[in-house]
Amino acid sequence: ISMTILFVSIPVTFLAGLLTRNYSHVDRLWSILPPVYALVWLPAFAENPRFLIAAGLVIAWGVRLTMNFAVKGGYAFSLARKGFYEEDYRWPVLRAKIPNRFAFELFNLFFISGFQLTLIFAFTLPLYELGRVNAPLGWTDLLLFSLWALLLVLETLADLQQLAYYRKRGRPEHRDDPRVQLGFNTSGLWRFSRHPNYVCELGQWIVLYFYPKA
Repeated sequence: ISMTILFVSIPVTFLAGLLTRNYSHVDRLWSILPPVYALVWLPAFAENPRFLIAAGLVIAWGVRLTMNFAVKGGYAFSLARKGFYEEDYRWPVLRAKIPNRFAFELFNLFFISGFQLTLIFAFTLPLYELGRVNAPLGWTDLLLFSLWALLLVLETLADLQQLAYYRKRGRPEHRDDPRVQLGFNTSGLWRFSRHPNYVCELGQWIVLYFYPKA
């Protein structure tokens, strides 16, 4: 079933981009597909506590990221604007750099849809491999689960801090604030990293990769 989902989602997102000239449909699936894959694999590994814990963390990650994306308008919908109309700013930039429509649609098929959706499946696949591990839970499992949970909390905190910063930047009374004038967040976790949310995001999937090897 999971492979069917992958092979169906690629042409669907490609055609959606082709017809609407909005190429962020994969972005809307990014946080949804890993929990879907986890639920598809759940019946086969329902008695494996290691899989249940890891799948629960993946689903929690998906719920958090989906809510964050929705707050930012990622699922804004209007029939007058041909459905979901928000688009990642990078795709218009690339359209300007690849003005030939046919060439850009090839890019749409092979990278935006094909590569990215395959990547989503690939970084979730260790969860399936984890379900096939039948050894008793050990301290390494608990360590990895705890590390994933910590990274998830930190990523959530980073996104909340970023959202608060942008809301502050949009208020006229904070226009003269030196941190607002700087143009990017330098408080909280953003004081230590330019992209703490991305660091935690990558960290979680790296941890998942090590689950089956623990």
